[in-house]
Amino acid sequence: MEANNMNAIRDALVELMQFTCNSCQERLCESDCEEGGSPVPCSAILKARAALALPPRNCDVGTAEEQDARYNKLCEPLRSCGQCPVYVKARGVDHCEFVWGQMPYKESEVAK
Repeated sequence: MEANNMNAIRDALVELMQFTCNSCQERLCESDCEEGGSPVPCSAILKARAALALPPRNCDVGTAEEQDARYNKLCEPLRSCGQCPVYVKARGVDHCEFVWGQMPYKESEVAK
């Protein structure tokens, strides 16, 4: 799969976290982060860890062609939209693929 912007950002953030965490030795001072005033480095580290813990979305993985194939693999076998988990979440959205793109990526859904 080709890298995309989110992959590049994630890779950079992982590398940055390795650099910053070596200096703080995992001793993140959450109480210091909650104090008022300007942001302190450990609050940025906490935010970065939280971001890295989030699962990738379908739109974050693969090329447009690969995403289209994965979406079609999910959609095409269904007999009706009423059976589709994406359709249920898509209320008020004209195109289910946009909702699917925001859903968590599941490696088992990769089209072969």
